[in-house]
Amino acid sequence: MQRIAIVGNGGGGKTTAGRRLSSALKIPLFSVDQVQWEPGWVPASPYKVQEWHDSILSKPSWIIDGWGDMDLVAERLKRAEAILMIDFSLEDHLAGARLREQMAENPDAPPGCSYQDIPDRMTQTIERVDRELMPRLRQLVEAQQGE
Repeated sequence: MQRIAIVGNGGGGKTTAGRRLSSALKIPLFSVDQVQWEPGWVPASPYKVQEWHDSILSKPSWIIDGWGDMDLVAERLKRAEAILMIDFSLEDHLAGARLREQMAENPDAPPGCSYQDIPDRMTQTIERVDRELMPRLRQLVEAQQGE
């Protein structure tokens, strides 16, 4: 197993799980959040994210945690040898995000970004992802299980 996709809603521990897998399996970890956000939580250009994503997928081994555009997620899931889906209750994801916000310094935050700066936005995003995107993500993961 050399290509692992970690997906799920915010606050669920995707990056933490990725770090642990990376250490145990000696496979490099790449976090979508590190590339899709510019300082101050400004979205990076879709072209930049796509280019980065393509370059990682071309490597022989990777662990990628995070979302990005749904087309990127679908491509990543197709190429992954293993998928770790983190799918807790909405309340658990919100609680995880609140814990992350309490950290004065969070090494998982994109450069120039702080989770403390966006608590309301993060809550709204996690709720929207739970309602609108998780059903589609579950379908994508299920489709890959049959392959």
